[in-house]
Amino acid sequence: MTGLAVSQQRTQVIADMGRTRFWTAPFLLQDGLRSVIAVPLISKGNVIGTFNLHRKAPVLFEPHEQAVLERLAAQIAPAIENSQLFEETQRLALALESIGDGVLFLDSHGNIRFMNAATEEVFGYRPDEVLNKPITTLFSDHDDQEGHRFGFLEAYLGNRWRDEVKGRRKDGTELDVNLTITPVKERAGGVIGVVCTAQDITDRKAQRQHLQEAARLASIGELAAGVAHEINNPLTVVAGFAEVLLDKDLPPDLGDYVQRIYLESQRAAKVVSNLLSFARKHEPERRYVDVTNAVTRAVALKVYDFTVSNISIAFDFPRDVPYTMADEHQLQQVFLNVIINAEQAMKQAHGRGQLRIGAAVVDKRIRISIADDGPGIAPENLPKIFDPFFTTKDVGDGTGLGLSICYGTVRQHGGEIWAESPTGEGTTIFVELPIVAGENEPEAESHGPPPEPAAPQRILVVDDESGIRDLLCDVLSADGHTVDVASDGRRALEMIGANEYGCVILDLKMPGVSGQELYAELREADPGLASKVIFSTGDTARAEARDFLESTGNPVLAKPFHLSDLRQHIRELTVEEPAKPAP
Repeated sequence: MTGLAVSQQRTQVIADMGRTRFWTAPFLLQDGLRSVIAVPLISKGNVIGTFNLHRKAPVLFEPHEQAVLERLAAQIAPAIENSQLFEETQRLALALESIGDGVLFLDSHGNIRFMNAATEEVFGYRPDEVLNKPITTLFSDHDDQEGHRFGFLEAYLGNRWRDEVKGRRKDGTELDVNLTITPVKERAGGVIGVVCTAQDITDRKAQRQHLQEAARLASIGELAAGVAHEINNPLTVVAGFAEVLLDKDLPPDLGDYVQRIYLESQRAAKVVSNLLSFARKHEPERRYVDVTNAVTRAVALKVYDFTVSNISIAFDFPRDVPYTMADEHQLQQVFLNVIINAEQAMKQAHGRGQLRIGAAVVDKRIRISIADDGPGIAPENLPKIFDPFFTTKDVGDGTGLGLSICYGTVRQHGGEIWAESPTGEGTTIFVELPIVAGENEPEAESHGPPPEPAAPQRILVVDDESGIRDLLCDVLSADGHTVDVASDGRRALEMIGANEYGCVILDLKMPGVSGQELYAELREADPGLASKVIFSTGDTARAEARDFLESTGNPVLAKPFHLSDLRQHIRELTVEEPAKPAP
């Protein structure tokens, strides 16, 4: 009966259910019900249910009764549908509120008619502040935003659109948004509005940029390591022969020239060393360090840039600044980041500047100050400069992570970092670190007289660079040693098999048989001579090379090296050995 009313969409009447052989609801008869009328509930052309009326007497419903029931059903159907629609709408609203991305509904004029809670979190506006206002309220009006306006046009033309755009928070700050615009169509196909989903990707994008920057720096570090190896070899030759000449009785003018050559070679060596120190990967290692040394090394990386940018540097370091326990490389990165920020601020303000760097002991802590004469930091931004992703730089010029990383590094070292910026008087960054004293404080460098040459030895020099072989052969021969040279590891093994040597000066990186492979074979064949190997290398950036050198326990000469260090190592390795003259 009900099924017929639904399928045929018209009223069905049974005067006596007991006489209808198709009747399938005997429980109604058991309850004493004999007649029934079923009126379909129709709303917008669809049957949403039936309105049934039963009687205990087997009678036929009169036409006027049927008409009343049908009018009643016509009024009930929309009410029921509206009630269902309301419940569905409530469930839909709850679902939209639970979505983590911003969801907005725009009417046909592009005005905001609905926004969920996540939209408020993303943009900072309350619903009453943006409802019935144009969607452009939430988006930046830069020229590059024409794309998202085109996206809205596409949506109103019935096409879905997605792109990354610039949003604008209530406080005026910009954010990166993944915006998806989807048309809402009525059954006839016309667009009656637009649904927008807005996903805040500001942090994710900044993290991606930071990872890309880290990868770029890692690539630069690898490149720098290879370049440094190639530079350090000729630097070793230039510095070494200059050092040889300085020990000779030269005319004053020639002596001055040679002195200049030597000093400039040392300057170049320091630049390469600082570059490698900053670029190479470091495992965190705490030891007693002089904080002012970390500052000085950071400044050394920027000396050229400061010179061409007309930025002067003034140091105010007292003598005997206490030591702290720290990872010097991490501190160097902190100071370099602060110095770069200061450089950018001064150049943007007036194309030049003065950087003042000081050190002091305050309340039993080491305080480093780095002051610039740039425009300063706005008072409202000063408390936020160490927040992750906060930046006042243009898009693409910074990720907002530099100072937050500095903050974390300094705090990990038990220190504090803060900024002071009086209006119009530049900015000073302060870094305070605890004073840590102990038995392992580094000793002051000794500048005593150079060591006496070792007793005459037969020495094997293994290096693929002819200039370095010539240098070492000349210097060591002048010291009374007998020197053999080999340009590769395979030839060196043949010579070791045919001769006895007091020590071997071995280049680590060579074509063919490398220094590491030669050392491994030497340890198997002659462990005593393997312990007398002095490694010379310009490849100190790779972690693998450093790990190998540390594992051997043998002395290492980092190119370019001082000849006095070479002589000292030979003396230490052969001091108890009798001289081994050439046969």
